[in-house]
Amino acid sequence: MEPPTINNRTERNIRERDRRMHMRNLLSILSSLLSVQSKVSLNNLVDEATSHIKKMKMRIDQLELRRTKAKQEYNNHPCSSSDSSGLPFLRISSSDSTGVEVNLITGFTKNFKLHEVIEVLQEEGAQVTSCSSTLKSDDHRFIYTIISQPMCSRIGIKTGKIAERLQDLVCS
Repeated sequence: MEPPTINNRTERNIRERDRRMHMRNLLSILSSLLSVQSKVSLNNLVDEATSHIKKMKMRIDQLELRRTKAKQEYNNHPCSSSDSSGLPFLRISSSDSTGVEVNLITGFTKNFKLHEVIEVLQEEGAQVTSCSSTLKSDDHRFIYTIISQPMCSRIGIKTGKIAERLQDLVCS
């Protein structure tokens, strides 16, 4: 075996320097992705990255569970028996005093008008704060999201009555 020549040694040194620069660059990118403000040790940076990945994995699992529950709710919805595609689909969610959110998915052949849904909300004491609609032309659906709050915070909104009336309106 011959001793390393200066040329081989220099080449190795250059490769090692490039490797270190590349690692430094990758760690800098990782640090910026984790929004680390101050200089941290390599071990702490790797620990932070690991915990961040674990948190993201837990979040993905939670969202998958919510998605599965929503699909089951969609498939078991009372309106779904009237239409083979499960439409229309109505979900009403409320939070304490902040208001009511109505999520409505319909097909092109809907039996109601959007203003009728808004009228039901207003008649039950809700003031519509935002309304959005999306057309999904690939599977022929309209998706509506209506957010409302109580007209009078002391009286509140009777979500049970709203749900009953909207169910009658949408599913009839």
